[in-house]
Amino acid sequence: MKLPILLEMSGLKALVIGGGKVGSRRAAAFAEAGCEVTVLVRPDGGEKAVAGCAVSEAPYSAAMLEGVSICAAATDDHALNAKIVDDCKARGILVNAADDPDRSDYFFPSVIRRGDLTLSVCTEGASPSMTREIARTLREQYPESVGEKLKYLKILRTRILNDGRPKAAQRSDLKEIAGWPLERLKEEAERGA
Repeated sequence: MKLPILLEMSGLKALVIGGGKVGSRRAAAFAEAGCEVTVLVRPDGGEKAVAGCAVSEAPYSAAMLEGVSICAAATDDHALNAKIVDDCKARGILVNAADDPDRSDYFFPSVIRRGDLTLSVCTEGASPSMTREIARTLREQYPESVGEKLKYLKILRTRILNDGRPKAAQRSDLKEIAGWPLERLKEEAERGA
């Protein structure tokens, strides 16, 4: 069973083997999360580089896993992906195999970000199409303004938690402001600034 968690990825070393469509998406996700990413691509030039990622055209070897925290095997060679998974598991490195969800330690969910709100949808490899459909619905349900609302809720939450009142009163206020409309939150947050 998988456990949905958010991990701090900044500064972790990530290795993506395969620079095709799937590998490029994996590498971009790692780079966006702040990882130091190396993408292993085929030397024939058929695969593309990803912005913010180092690129290597060397053939894969287990020695490349030295210092790696997380890995994605995204080649079109099932046997190579299986070897990468075995090599990672032997070293305690989290690994995702694009063609083998059952042996993957983690998945790349569909992610919707609205400021401090992060929503992710994953069907654990059962149906990427359904994942995309659910994510589309969530994008419509949670517009960009939710991120702005959270920005003001964060300001007010800090203010409330530092006001010295009893915890019960603070909890009551925190519940109440969560239902306030955006304009009222903004007004209250800016009032105390």
